[in-house]
Amino acid sequence: MKFQTLVFDILVFLTFLDTTVAKTRRTALVRVHNKTPYTITEVEVQHKYSNNYKNRHSWESIPSGQKSVTFEVEYNTGAFTTGRDWWFVSWLDQNQKTFAFSNPKNFRRIFDAFDNFAGARGGRDSLFNSESTSGFKQHILRKEDANEVTEIIISQGDTDNIVFASRSGKSTTGSKHVEIHDGGRRPFWAIAHRVLDERGIDAALAHGV
Repeated sequence: MKFQTLVFDILVFLTFLDTTVAKTRRTALVRVHNKTPYTITEVEVQHKYSNNYKNRHSWESIPSGQKSVTFEVEYNTGAFTTGRDWWFVSWLDQNQKTFAFSNPKNFRRIFDAFDNFAGARGGRDSLFNSESTSGFKQHILRKEDANEVTEIIISQGDTDNIVFASRSGKSTTGSKHVEIHDGGRRPFWAIAHRVLDERGIDAALAHGV
């Protein structure tokens, strides 16, 4: 009888252990809140959960003071999960003359070489397609954020003007603003928007006209 009780207790413990530490796939909703005094356009949010999930969504425009519709992102939770949530936010500033993007200081130069949006768009594609999270801001989603809205608040300025607000907590980062125009591309742009490290950018700049 004692043996049966022991076996039962072990099975109960293992069941509890499995449900508490197992990796669980979760989803959360994300939207952008434009708190700048002007309409922002070509707004895009990229989300990477380490190498497991990639999510991306764009909005044609978000008027001043308005919130976008939501989109869904994926992530894991559990005691032994090692993944992290990484974010990249970009948009066209007022009058579509400035390309703005989140700038967490872990990579700063990929867009510096571009002075039209076609080149900058290529840079966004490269960031998303790469397995690297260089240039992305870390903001962790937790169990309590599942099925809830994480709001990305964009305010005017460039210092701590982007806020990631989830039920579990907030993170902030600054932004960088690069002036763009409709001029033609320089030869190094085709190289620069495909590389994701500063050595590659420097090489591309050195070979540009």
